[in-house]
Formats: sequence, C-alpha cells, structure tokens
Amino acid sequence: MKIGKNIIVLSAIAILIVVGGCRKGIERVSIDGTVTFEGKPLDGGYLTIRPVAGPGTGTAIKSDGTYKISKESGPMAGECEISIERFKTQSITGSDGRESTVSEPTLPEKIQGKPKNFTLKNGNNKIDLDLDTW
Repeated sequence: MKIGKNIIVLSAIAILIVVGGCRKGIERVSIDGTVTFEGKPLDGGYLTIRPVAGPGTGTAIKSDGTYKISKESGPMAGECEISIERFKTQSITGSDGRESTVSEPTLPEKIQGKPKNFTLKNGNNKIDLDLDTW
C-alpha cells in the first residue's frame, strides 16, 4: 500500500506543476507611436491590430496623431496586421423629420481599413505610421 500512496502523491504533485505552469496567461506587448498623413499628424481615427496568434486589439488615435496600447491590453509579440480607419460623422434629418447619423470614410480607399504587415517584438514597440507610404 505504501507504493500506491507514493504514486498518488507523485501524480498529484505532477498535476499541480502542470496546472501551475499554465496560469501565466498570454504574454502581451505594448505599442505606441504617431500616425501621420500628408506630412501632418492624423487628427483622430482608430488603429486596429490583428496578430497572427492571439487576440486582436485597437485604440483611438488622438487629435495629435498619437496612439498607445498598454501591455495589459496589447497584442502578443510576432507577426500582425495594422489598419487605420477614420470617419466623419454627421447627423441628418430625413423627409419624415427623423434624425439619423451618417458616417463617411475620410481617408483614401487605398488606406482606409487596409492592413499592413508588421512584426511586434517583446517589450515596448514604438511604431510611427506614415500613411503616405501605405
């Protein structure tokens, strides 16, 4: 019986080691930079990151063209696609008197929502995006 108890104890320890090692979670990275278009900081918009592995993320682009995604909500290191979108939104009143909102893209079609490939490294990633080269 002593051998049977030892096997049970060793099996329990092995399970705890394996389960404990799986708790680390996803190793994420931070990313920040400035988006420019026509030689000036892009005044607003939205940046989306779609990694090959792991969950995607996104953030608003500020009026000075800067963006920042913290490590806590950032993507995993590795290959990813980054896309930029910006819309002009306006309210219109229909012939029936009801108001509705209309959004129109404000970037050229070759840029608006079109992904570009990047590689994110572990740690902080400083990536300035020049949409004129998109």
